[in-house]
Amino acid sequence: MKVDYDEIKKYLTVLSESDRPMLNTLEFIESLGLNQNNDKDIKVFWHNLKLINDANYIECIGDSDGDLGISFTAIGTPIIRIKSFRLKLAGNQALEV
Repeated sequence: MKVDYDEIKKYLTVLSESDRPMLNTLEFIESLGLNQNNDKDIKVFWHNLKLINDANYIECIGDSDGDLGISFTAIGTPIIRIKSFRLKLAGNQALEV
């Protein structure tokens, strides 16, 4: 799947413009205009979340297993567990570019 840099910026902007230092998974999904009950939306959310996490732009609070709160069944159905996300300094700096 090709990286959509405008979409990445949208994720960072949502976190940056929040009035709180952290958003939970469902708040983050909703703020992006995605549907938590739509498997395609959640798979795209997970993909972009992994990209911004790989770039060290966000922190997933309490994520000891590295899945960012989203796992998949054997047939590919996403399972969402509530985690909290915060924008790191590198994420803020990426928005300034």
